[in-house]
Amino acid sequence: MTFFKAITSRKRNLLAILRLIQIHSNVIISFQSHGMVFTVEDAKYCQAIANFEKAQFLSYEFKEEYKFLLELNKLIELVSLFEGNRYGSYVLELAMEEKGGPFLLKLDVVEKDISTTCSLGVYPAQETVGFNMTCEKENSYIVFPAKCLRRVLQDIEETADYLEMTLYPNSAPNPQLKIAVKKMGEYLVYNLPQKSESVRSYNCSEKSIVSHQYSIKYIRKVLLHCVPISDDVEIVINSEGQMLLRFMLHENENIAEQSVDFYCLPKVEDIVMGTASPPLVLDKSIIY
Repeated sequence: MTFFKAITSRKRNLLAILRLIQIHSNVIISFQSHGMVFTVEDAKYCQAIANFEKAQFLSYEFKEEYKFLLELNKLIELVSLFEGNRYGSYVLELAMEEKGGPFLLKLDVVEKDISTTCSLGVYPAQETVGFNMTCEKENSYIVFPAKCLRRVLQDIEETADYLEMTLYPNSAPNPQLKIAVKKMGEYLVYNLPQKSESVRSYNCSEKSIVSHQYSIKYIRKVLLHCVPISDDVEIVINSEGQMLLRFMLHENENIAEQSVDFYCLPKVEDIVMGTASPPLVLDKSIIY
């Protein structure tokens, strides 16, 4: 028996997911009972995780759970072979003959009688940051339509200093999410009250506000990629300031109904907004 072998006709789905999590040049792939897990981490600060579930494969078999590292850019390049409808139907086979690689990709284009096999060298998987975000009852979170973040995207530029997430406790007069972007000496503040019809779910059981700053470099790229193709977004922040951005993706011809998770650590010099008076605060609503 081959160590790992899986066949799928949803190459576009896999390709779309890989492009979404492309925040670094390497990816850790894990064979698990429920499917393949792709983890990308940048500078031990931002981590992206996507699952390609067993149900999306025509066949899926493996001997044991195993994870390894390979170059994400090369994987995307190979998966994107024969991209486009003009080639007709196809099946993509992913395989590993024995533990330790290499990782094999075989693409068969049925109508054209084309078959291409490529291999990628694999490396030992590196340790990744363990994010403790499993118990939502102990975390602060909000769920709302991803389209609400489009206005925030308009002001998140590469020159912006940072982005700050603030959740007000349930006991506050007006519980809400505030997103602040420091840009050109100004704070641009976006508000989404709990009472808004756009808010699907909200919880902040802390006694005081939960507020942390995050690097704009990673957040901007994640939002640019995920907001346009997502239905809802869930923001979860734990007591240590670790943040989860979970995007529930549109189901279409390229993407199955699923979510992609992005985890971020707060800035080391995390300062709660309000300890120093900013030159100017511009309030904006992100309610649609």
